[in-house]
Amino acid sequence: MSTMIDDRRTLHLRPETGFCEIETAAYIYERLESLMDPSAGDSITTGDDVIDTAAIPGLTQAQLDAAAARALEHGTPKELVEKFSNGRTGIVAEIKGNRPGPVMGLRTDIDGLGVTESDSESHVPTAKGFVSELVGVMHACGHDGHISVALELVKRLTENRDFPGSFRIIFQPAEEGVRGAMVTKASATDGVDIMLGMHLGLSLKVGEVGAGTHGQLATEKTQIDFTGAQAHAAMAPEQGRNALLAACSTALTLHSLPQRADANTRLNVGVLNAGSGLNIIANHATMNVEYRSDTREVLADLKKRVAAVVAGNAQAYGVESEITPLGQATTLLCDQPVIDKCVKAAEGVAGLEKCEDTVLFAASDDVSIFIERVQDNGGEGTFLVVGCSSPGPHHSATFDIDERALPIAADWIENIARS
Repeated sequence: MSTMIDDRRTLHLRPETGFCEIETAAYIYERLESLMDPSAGDSITTGDDVIDTAAIPGLTQAQLDAAAARALEHGTPKELVEKFSNGRTGIVAEIKGNRPGPVMGLRTDIDGLGVTESDSESHVPTAKGFVSELVGVMHACGHDGHISVALELVKRLTENRDFPGSFRIIFQPAEEGVRGAMVTKASATDGVDIMLGMHLGLSLKVGEVGAGTHGQLATEKTQIDFTGAQAHAAMAPEQGRNALLAACSTALTLHSLPQRADANTRLNVGVLNAGSGLNIIANHATMNVEYRSDTREVLADLKKRVAAVVAGNAQAYGVESEITPLGQATTLLCDQPVIDKCVKAAEGVAGLEKCEDTVLFAASDDVSIFIERVQDNGGEGTFLVVGCSSPGPHHSATFDIDERALPIAADWIENIARS
C-alpha cells in the first residue's frame, strides 16, 4: 500500500490538465520501463501511435508549449518531454500472462482539473504536505489514485504472471471534458475482449463498490463561433453585423429548447465571449455548449436541434457560424456477464464490505467510447466504482481520496485479471 500512497501523493503535487500531462506521462513511463519485460511479450506504446494529435480539440500551440516548458523547468528529462509534448500524453501498456486467455483492458485517466485546491489545514493534502503545487490546477476527481492503482497492478502482474491472456492498460489524457478517448486511436482497443473502466468515489464509502453503472449520460461538447463585421456603434451601425447578438439569442434559445418526455436531457451554455469595445459592433463571438442525454438517439436529435438554432440565428443576424466538436461520450451499457465476473472477484477482498451489481453514475465519462468500441467488435465491458469517502464533492477544492480505497481497488482488479 505504501507504494500506491507514495505514487498518489507524488502525482497529486503536480496535476496537469488535458493533453498537457507531460510530467505525469513521464512518471508513468519511467515506472513502466522499470517493471515491464519485452522478452516476456510486454509492450509499451506511446506518442502518435496512441493519440491522433491532429484531432486534439480546444488547445493552442502556446498552451502545449507552456506545458513542455513547465515540465523541463520541473526537471523532467528532455527526451521524455519531447516524447510526450504536443498533446501526445497517452500510453498503452500490455502485460502478458503465462496462460492462454482473453485480452482484458483497463482505462486509466490521468488528467487534473482547473480547480484551486483548498489550503485549509483540515484538508489532508495540505496538512500532510502534498497539496497541489500548481495554483489553479488540482487532482479533484481522483485520477491520481487511478494511476497509482494501475501502476500497482503492473507491478503485481509482472511479478506473478499467473493470469490468462494479457492485461492492457490505456493511460488516457483529457478525460475531463470527455476529449481524450475520441482522439485515442482505435488500435488502443483493437483485440480487447473485456474492457474495464474504474473510478474512485461517486458518493460511495470506503468498502463499498459497484461492478457496473447505470444512468450514464451521452454528451457532446462544442464550441460555436459567430463571425460578423465591425462598425461604429453610433455613426454606422447598419454597416455592422453583430456576432454578439447572434450568440446571445442562440444562448437564450438553446436554454428554452423543449424537453422530451421519453428521455433525460441536459444542456448548458457555459462560456460566451464577444466584442472588443463598447462603441464597436462585435464582429466575433464564441461560446462553449454541452448537451447530454441518457439515450444516443435523443442526443443525436438534440445535436440537430442545436445546429438548427445556431444556423437560424446566424441567418437572422447576417453572420457566419461554425460548430467545432470539443469532446464526446456515449451512453454506457455494462454487460451482465462481466458484472457477474467482477462481483465474484470481489469475494474475499480485504476491506471490501459491499458489492452492488450496478450503481448510479448520473454524469458522463468517455471510457464509454472504449467500451463501445470493444462491444462493437464482439467484446464486453463494464465500469467499476470504488468508494473513497471524500470529504468534498468531485471537482471541488476539498475533494480528497481516503487512501484505504487504493488497496481495495488494486486487489479487486487483480482478482478480475486473474479469474
